[in-house]
Amino acid sequence: MTRFREQIRRASNTRLAGSGVARAGQELRAGADPEPFLYSLHQPPPPTSRPRYLLPSDLAQLLSECLTTLQHHGSLWQKQTLKLRSIKRLESFVTNEIRDRGKAKFVTVASGSFNMVFHFKFSGDTSQQVTLRLPKPGHSAAGLVAEKLENEVHWMQYMEEHNLIRVPHVYSWSTCGPDDIGPYILMDFAPGSSLAASLVAWTKSDSPDDKKKLISVYEQAANMYLQLYRPRFDRIGSITKTPEGQWVVTKRPLTLDMHQQVTGVPGFHTGRWPTRPLLRSRDYIDFVIGLHKQQLNHLRNLNIPIEVEKESRLAPQEADGIDRVRARDIARGRYIARNGFAMPAVTAFLDDGDNGPFAIFNPDLCARNILVDPETAESTAVIDHEYTNPMPAAFAQDPPLWQLPWQLEKTLERDLFPWWMQTYELVLKEFLVAMERVEARQQGQGQGRPLSALMRASWESRQCLVNFAAHNSDCVDAIYWALPEIFPRPDGDLLEEKVGVYQTFTMGQIDAYEEERAAKPGKE
Repeated sequence: MTRFREQIRRASNTRLAGSGVARAGQELRAGADPEPFLYSLHQPPPPTSRPRYLLPSDLAQLLSECLTTLQHHGSLWQKQTLKLRSIKRLESFVTNEIRDRGKAKFVTVASGSFNMVFHFKFSGDTSQQVTLRLPKPGHSAAGLVAEKLENEVHWMQYMEEHNLIRVPHVYSWSTCGPDDIGPYILMDFAPGSSLAASLVAWTKSDSPDDKKKLISVYEQAANMYLQLYRPRFDRIGSITKTPEGQWVVTKRPLTLDMHQQVTGVPGFHTGRWPTRPLLRSRDYIDFVIGLHKQQLNHLRNLNIPIEVEKESRLAPQEADGIDRVRARDIARGRYIARNGFAMPAVTAFLDDGDNGPFAIFNPDLCARNILVDPETAESTAVIDHEYTNPMPAAFAQDPPLWQLPWQLEKTLERDLFPWWMQTYELVLKEFLVAMERVEARQQGQGQGRPLSALMRASWESRQCLVNFAAHNSDCVDAIYWALPEIFPRPDGDLLEEKVGVYQTFTMGQIDAYEEERAAKPGKE
């Protein structure tokens, strides 16, 4: 760890020439003279003045009247749920669901991105505490709430039954629930706090104790990935338990990216989504490519340029302030990127395992969803499993990209990808060393090439970033132009003709969007 900290110190004193996600085939912006910046493990440089791509779903969420209205109703629901009478009803409900611990007593409530989590203790046994999790109206697509909840419960039950990773025990759940409560999961209370917060503190610290905590967390996370990597399934999708007690894939895959598209693109059509499990890796990639193109054609404000305002806040241009030349340039870059990503050569590495077997993969397994005791660094639980599916094994062979306190998505959004690449590589080396120690202690439990070696190869080939783009439609364009050496460039007169058609199309989309936006109450 001392050697690692010294690498960070030296890196922090190094000036890097320029940030900049490449523009439409150019490695840096034409005519730009980017200022060099310092970087450190825990604090990225400020965003560039004109980031090329704001993550599209974020933009939709900023400006979508539909989503704003839904979240307003969700806010009213939260206020109603927190009234004393409603809390008493929840206490009564929990008491009746778990009858051998006495009366349930409300302790506190926490609000996440999609759920409200109510914490209860019992009069008869204060050591055993539970949480009641309720989906927040307006924060999840209504048509997916039941599917998400059922998927999450099944994966938690599977992981507990097979002793893979620590998850809260589920006592009861329902996709509908009583009329005054609705869908819910009643489960054990998991103590601790998000690893994301601890990572910030531990990476900033020079304390030997905090260095030990960081090493401990890396080894625990390595063990989680090793345990999840071992089971195999014959199809891509989500699981249910048969009457004979076997867990099998019986339902379609539901991914975080699918949910983001539905909530981020008003009127997003799901008619071409899978209705059953997928049998081949290529089937899944073809579906992903369809999602990318669907967003390209239906998110009207996708190509509106973004500016950096005070305090590094990103904001879209509006009305007469929209730079149409930049918008056409962004549209060109997006169209080429998504057609380039769709070329079979990009994901050819998936063909070796096209027919499976498939490995457990959760794109939302990150520091935010790993709970730890900040005093001991012991992991207490992993939460949020609703987007878990057996997927092509190559996805499960990617290194975790969450080890920096600053998320990859945010650095792409702010045009700081070179900083992220160089800083992450230092952290990844230390994580893989920790995984090798865990693998050495578990000799005989795995077969074939060690997972640490597969993760290292995935990083060195940048395969993990191709996969990240596959799971995150919002990031495809930025990653494509940032890594021209690994993505083929579609070319030909026909492509140029289609680019021109799309540029004209997106100008019409922007006009329609601006006309509707200007007509909203409160707009001039």
